[in-house]
Amino acid sequence: MGLRDRTKNLFADEMEEMLKTTPLEDIRVIELCKRCGATPPAFYYHFRDKYELAAWIFLRDYMVILRGYSIMPKEHAFSMTADQMKNNNNDSRTEDHIQEKMNNSPTTDQLEEKRAFYQKALSGTPQSYVMNYIQDFHIRLAKDAMERHTGSDTLTQEQLLKIQYHSYGILGILNEWLREDLSISTEELARFNYEHTPDFLQDAFRDYPYPSMDILHRLGK
Repeated sequence: MGLRDRTKNLFADEMEEMLKTTPLEDIRVIELCKRCGATPPAFYYHFRDKYELAAWIFLRDYMVILRGYSIMPKEHAFSMTADQMKNNNNDSRTEDHIQEKMNNSPTTDQLEEKRAFYQKALSGTPQSYVMNYIQDFHIRLAKDAMERHTGSDTLTQEQLLKIQYHSYGILGILNEWLREDLSISTEELARFNYEHTPDFLQDAFRDYPYPSMDILHRLGK
């Protein structure tokens, strides 16, 4: 992990601690910096404001979880054991490649464990600001995956509409889940997301390298 990533994670970890006792609206950047032993200019070099940091924390975790569910052969998603995945001869990638990604990918337990944090970070007055930030990133992530998969930076209008439709829907459902208005498990939420992702986008995500921190940098986060 480079210095840039360590600095951003330092701010993220301290915000998570502060949110245990302080609403996001009441957190001051200058106090966050003081607790991190950093200066405000250092913070603003990485983030526009505290709301962007809150969104970045969610996206950091979301990227790693999404990567974990994209490594499985399409016909066996959510149903294969590690041994079955290793023995599957239809997948073009090597056993070591799959196993390495499995070892580095958390389960949906991570999302469940940090649910209280996300509730605080994504609630209140700035909720629409943070969610719009996440929405924008989610759509650009899909576009980037498609461009890598097809070798073209041009999407059809139908593909673009399906990407937007899927993104608006799944993040709306995720928001309801975070508010506990939706009573389903984290695993069921992840399964629903996967099963309702358009086929062409599933294929693109399956080939995506998912450099978890680098992708946030390349897409402007």
